[in-house]
Amino acid sequence: MKTYFIITFLIFSCFILKAQNLPQGFQIETSVIHNKSFTGFEFDPLGRIYAFEKSGKIWFIKNDTISTNPIVDISNKTSSCCELGLMGIAFDPNFMANGYIYLAYSLHQDSIPGNQSEPAPTIGRVSRFTILNPSSLSPSIEINSELILIGSNPQDAWPITYIGHMGGAIAFGTDGSLILSTGDGSSFGDDNGSDNTSYFQKALDIGIITQNQNIGSIRSQELNSLSGKILRINPSTGFGMPDNPYFESNNPGSYASKIYARGLRNPWKMLKIPHTGNNSNPGKFLIGDVGSNIGEEINILENANENFGWPNFEGIDSQDFNRPNSPPVTWKKPLLSMRDNIHGLINGSKVQVGTPMLPGDNLSGNASLVLGDFVHDNEVLPEEFEANLFFGDFVSKNIYRTKFGANNNPEFVYKFATIEDHLLALRISPSDKHIYISTSNQAYNGTGKILRIVPSAANNKPTAKILLEENYGGSSFIICPDASLSFDLDGDSLSYFWELSDGQTALGLKPYFKVGDINNTNYNTINVKLTVTDTIGSYRKDSIIVHFNSQKPKINSITTSPNLNEYVELNSLNEAVFTANVSNPNSEPLSYKWEVFDSHNGHDHLVITNNNAQPTLSLPPIPCENGASYWILIKCTVTGPGGLFDEKDIVFNKNCSGVNQTITFNKPPDTTYNIGELSLNGISSSGLGITYYVHKGPGMIHNGNLEFNGKPGIIKLRATQNGIQNLHNVAPFKEHSIIIRKSRINPVINLELIPSNIFPTSKLKILGNSSTIEPLKYIVTSGPGRIIGDTLVIDTLGKNVTIKAYVHGTDFLNFGQVEKSIITCSNGLILSETPENNIYRSATYIKSSQNIINNLKYKAGGNIELLPGFKAPTGFTFEAKIVSCNEN
Repeated sequence: MKTYFIITFLIFSCFILKAQNLPQGFQIETSVIHNKSFTGFEFDPLGRIYAFEKSGKIWFIKNDTISTNPIVDISNKTSSCCELGLMGIAFDPNFMANGYIYLAYSLHQDSIPGNQSEPAPTIGRVSRFTILNPSSLSPSIEINSELILIGSNPQDAWPITYIGHMGGAIAFGTDGSLILSTGDGSSFGDDNGSDNTSYFQKALDIGIITQNQNIGSIRSQELNSLSGKILRINPSTGFGMPDNPYFESNNPGSYASKIYARGLRNPWKMLKIPHTGNNSNPGKFLIGDVGSNIGEEINILENANENFGWPNFEGIDSQDFNRPNSPPVTWKKPLLSMRDNIHGLINGSKVQVGTPMLPGDNLSGNASLVLGDFVHDNEVLPEEFEANLFFGDFVSKNIYRTKFGANNNPEFVYKFATIEDHLLALRISPSDKHIYISTSNQAYNGTGKILRIVPSAANNKPTAKILLEENYGGSSFIICPDASLSFDLDGDSLSYFWELSDGQTALGLKPYFKVGDINNTNYNTINVKLTVTDTIGSYRKDSIIVHFNSQKPKINSITTSPNLNEYVELNSLNEAVFTANVSNPNSEPLSYKWEVFDSHNGHDHLVITNNNAQPTLSLPPIPCENGASYWILIKCTVTGPGGLFDEKDIVFNKNCSGVNQTITFNKPPDTTYNIGELSLNGISSSGLGITYYVHKGPGMIHNGNLEFNGKPGIIKLRATQNGIQNLHNVAPFKEHSIIIRKSRINPVINLELIPSNIFPTSKLKILGNSSTIEPLKYIVTSGPGRIIGDTLVIDTLGKNVTIKAYVHGTDFLNFGQVEKSIITCSNGLILSETPENNIYRSATYIKSSQNIINNLKYKAGGNIELLPGFKAPTGFTFEAKIVSCNEN
């Protein structure tokens, strides 16, 4: 398993957000929204936020306002491909005086002579920069102040031979030393060197690694590499500290001199434990290490020369005996390990969470641990949270809390919250003492937010959300926007008000609107706005754009040249020109975005993006690995000038060992979130068990079932089967999306259209009723008709007219509708000619007759006049009938 990041940002004033399963008395507020998500953030000594993108940009946030421009921008030096980039920052202990800020980032491939274009091997670098005016309201950087401490060249760095596993967390010890975590820099599978899924050969060619360092993840155990380590260096020189366990006095800049601990995979988060260390000791640190297939780890670093076991050991009790190296004689087990189960280390023994020895919430779906922060000396949060560690998981979107007692034994692991978006970082503010988190709505290229969790106010504002199946059409059409995914954290009853920019308004959960002008053939748009208000009067808005005289482009298929097999062969070059077969009904210029993902279990890792219409793409090498599933996912997005778009995926399987298998996974039904759990029905052709993941949305997988988080939304599910080596290949995954809504009462609606002597044939009285006191609404959805009061007015006789009677719904009543179509007929009919081929003509009306076993039937709503010359053909039965317009 690997960590995957996100990155993206804009600004807004603080407002309260939806949240689910927060403890009573808490709510989530938004500090900033941005078009790039933040991999992490830190508070300066004055409590202001320095939030960083992996692209190499750092933004300054004060009082919920983000700086107009980044205060640090080293994007020209930073390789932000995939899961690489700026991964950690730290302030000097004397930051307010000297302005020193330390950055850990991956070097841009162009900065390494002889390198290839992204994705490419690279190195990790740690540099010191100077902030010129750190106490001002608009601090700025002296961009030429960079002092490279580690990574001035490939031989003075830790190598990265794949698209992730950089590590890059940095912090200061109590003794003033700089502590740095580094990843193993290998591929995501069982990389023991020369792994064809990695870029080892290019790394060898250009000197990023030497031949004896071409051992993949085993570098984590070796002293001839900085990979997979905790480094302890002098923040002024980059040299190792003299009391480091392998310090070489004659070579303080050597790899061994800098190493403090080892045996880590991808330790991308690190936290100093408060009130530890002294002038000669850096203190104790917690390390969040992303696991492979066994578990995410929280490790504790207490002393120099500790070994955390990777790649020979993972989790609390799992050993890999297939590695070619000798495992460490002793290794330090993690305090907590989590994946489909959460376990703690109690006096040296593995104990599952949720048992008497370790109470808590044993939740599955964890796949990328986010180490957070300690609550200490906090007068804002409840006393029960004192000394708790808050941490979370990027994939499950859960935030947990735990507390360590004697012998560092965890005392409990409780779920604190499940957030809507992916979790990237968690910190507790030193000034207002609130919990701050960085989130993103997509694994990559999503909208980012910095949120804070605070004690609840008297009332939470509701969340407004519009769901509309299609937001485009001809010059005039009917829309039925849906507000049922709106939500109130307090459970207050909500009211819904709709306002269109053409002046139309409506109330209710799901009204109908006829929009546009049939005589307008120009492209234009209309804004649909929803205001959701709770019983206190607090409100939120959402809006969408509806497009007229426009159709979205449609991707019919994706082809490759040469043709690439669905099952990608091992050790082969899989490069092709990709072409999207697109229907372009508007004949307009289109923009393209191609994204290549290394797809792993329930999440996707972006490898590269290409904006050409027909790009040449190389499929990334993916491993065959027991206990895990990998695929290559190519996503194409085609967008028109007005913003209408379509997207399509194509997935490649690795041709590993064994018989190919398939998954049958029927789409689960849309449902309500009060049902508890939803059983999932996937089966594999091999008979092997199915593993499910929540790819996106307000749910989690628990014991193989889908469990809801108590709020509406759209859940994207993925079903996988990872195969068995030499018996069955990894199965192509299957995905479905389902809509989860609040439970509401369903109305019963009846509809009749009655002609009478009072109403001419061109008018019909509408008789409708429902099982609710909510008034029925009527709308003509097709044909030449209008609704005036309780009457259907037919504008052109002889045409089909369809009307709907509907209840727009409330917070407790579902939307409901009944549709009825009628065939309108002439009020008066004149038949003047002998029918020929069952067609007759008259001066006033043209109508096809109905031929049923040589019967001629003509009907009208009023008089029927037979003129001289009219006769029925021989052998036909003729019938003229005055009937209601909808009668056969």
